[in-house]
Amino acid sequence: VTTLKNISNNNTNCKSTAAVSHHFTPTAIYKTARQVVKQEGLTALFSGLSPALLRSAVYGGTRLGFYDIILRFFHTENQFSPAAPSFSAQIATGTVGGIISGVMGVPLEGAKTRLQADSNFCQGQLRSVLFQMAKEGSMMRGASAAITRTMVLNVSQLCSYKILKQKLVSDYNFCKNSLKLQLPCALISGVLVTTATN
Repeated sequence: VTTLKNISNNNTNCKSTAAVSHHFTPTAIYKTARQVVKQEGLTALFSGLSPALLRSAVYGGTRLGFYDIILRFFHTENQFSPAAPSFSAQIATGTVGGIISGVMGVPLEGAKTRLQADSNFCQGQLRSVLFQMAKEGSMMRGASAAITRTMVLNVSQLCSYKILKQKLVSDYNFCKNSLKLQLPCALISGVLVTTATN
């Protein structure tokens, strides 16, 4: 009977927690930050900052940079422009760029998570964390999911932006470097990438 009561109480607590999390408010972030500062100090808010910055530079840089570099190898002639890449070439380029950036970003993502979660590590210990992860064989843990997401992100964001821009320039005579062209392309690709990755 006692066990059944405990199970019932646990279920009730789970439901209460779910109800609280369902009614999330913006002030929850402020309350969490205040609690972290109170318990662990102000520096705890910046745990994992160095790998987070490095990860953003490597992940974002390779994801965006490799797209244009690889796209040059896929240039084909079509009805829009003599140098415009085909639709399949852009999809392939986004996929390859996503794979490269995903592989390079996974270890840094894992290091960032460890530095943020483990109080035994301090800022500036990125090298030792990566060494420990390699020793444990967890360097590429979660790589398949991360790489798949990056591939979808690249294709939905970069390819859609490039294709929309190409279409507006060729069919509607938009100026290539005008804000009137870039703004709607960016907005539409933003909606597509948010939908695809959530």
